Amino acid sequence: MERNPTLTGYLHELKVQELMESLKQQGYTVAREQPLGRYRFDIVAEKPGKTLVVEVKAGSTLRAGARELASMAEYVRSLPDGEFQLVVAPPPQERNIEVAGLAEVLRAWVADHHPRELHDLSAGMRIEGIHDVDVTEIRVDRDQMIAAGRASVAVSVPNDAASGREDGVGAMYDSFPLAFEVALDRELRLSEVRSLSIDTASVGR
Repeated sequence: MERNPTLTGYLHELKVQELMESLKQQGYTVAREQPLGRYRFDIVAEKPGKTLVVEVKAGSTLRAGARELASMAEYVRSLPDGEFQLVVAPPPQERNIEVAGLAEVLRAWVADHHPRELHDLSAGMRIEGIHDVDVTEIRVDRDQMIAAGRASVAVSVPNDAASGREDGVGAMYDSFPLAFEVALDRELRLSEVRSLSIDTASVGR
């Protein structure tokens, strides 16, 4: 949880409100700043058989709070039916085009294919989510829709001491810009990834 009067705090608050509304529409019972264990989380969303815990960070605060995030993730994943989700709140952009489900389509593809840019950073990298998808171009090609644009991929990277673990302990959290061009069928299912690149140049700066 992070609250302050700066731009970072403003972006954080906007993203939390956006997520809460989306989760309510998905049938979750949503609580704000809900205490669990020794932590207080931005959002706790519940429905039968699932407890989704969401922590929102602005891009500039990810690294500073990496240890706390790792500990939060570990705690949530120890709960029955617990799922931890990290969401990055980037600076606002003008958006005109939305494609339903595209964030999940991109997340699944990146998680399954482990793009070289991420694999070169760490073989044990975990994809936490794709956020803030900004579709800048739509084209129709026969029975396909071609969508191109930008997004952010949130990841967790195990440090040397935690290498090989999958529970998030000791992980460092970060996010990177992603550019894509994909083809979707009439049901908006992925049929082809024409291009996808992730900019990891900021690592180590």
